[in-house]
Amino acid sequence: MARYMKGSWKKGVAVKTMRDVKSRVARIKFMREARIMRKFHHPNVVRIYGLAIMRSPLMIVMELCPGGSVLGYIRKMAPVHNDTKLRFVAEASAGLAYLESKRCIHRYQ
Repeated sequence: MARYMKGSWKKGVAVKTMRDVKSRVARIKFMREARIMRKFHHPNVVRIYGLAIMRSPLMIVMELCPGGSVLGYIRKMAPVHNDTKLRFVAEASAGLAYLESKRCIHRYQ
């Protein structure tokens, strides 16, 4: 549904762009995601800085994770030490626990 790229806005940011701009339902879901995620502030949850919806493609401007994705790290650094794996799980769990405390459910689509 979306594509990510690196951008800059006062500092390095990630920009999530919407692919299926013709689908009204997809546009609504994309904007809802940004509005919901903008409310959360936790070190283990990616922060949303803004939403650009006036022109196509729709964009969500968010915190840049300079290390990339966990999957990318694992592929690049394999084999990954157990201590590192445990840290990844602990940090992800802390972020998910925070979202749950705010009554938000994370779903990967």
